[in-house]
Amino acid sequence: MRFVSFHTKLFFTDIPDELLDSWFIGGDCSGWFYARLIPYNQMEPDLEPTVEDWGWIMTVKTNGIAVDIYVWEYLERHNSWVFGIAAKNKWLRKIPAEQLDTSEDTVARAIGAILEADNRFTQIEWSSENPLEKRPEPQEENTL
Repeated sequence: MRFVSFHTKLFFTDIPDELLDSWFIGGDCSGWFYARLIPYNQMEPDLEPTVEDWGWIMTVKTNGIAVDIYVWEYLERHNSWVFGIAAKNKWLRKIPAEQLDTSEDTVARAIGAILEADNRFTQIEWSSENPLEKRPEPQEENTL
């Protein structure tokens, strides 16, 4: 799995109290990216953006392999998001790791191209570790 984090003011990160039960943070972000991934060369729709208790998930197929895209709001960085990108094996059929990697690479390149093509996205950072699971850097104690 690989991860990309980015900053943008394009999507809602705050919801008024009166909309709390009818709108879920991340729906606009997930839908926006899904709509741009589907027409991409080698992409097929698989699972439309779906809300989960932890964030959102959507899935596209490329090279016949389903690739999940997990969407989380990056709460520590206002107006920021994290995507996790993971190709998955079929239920009863093991797919060679290189084919999974190729499909994951294809989706990651497409997401990267979408991010880079729009100047409303900044602070784009790719990682093999989920930035949401990194421990905060320890603060130096003031010795005054």
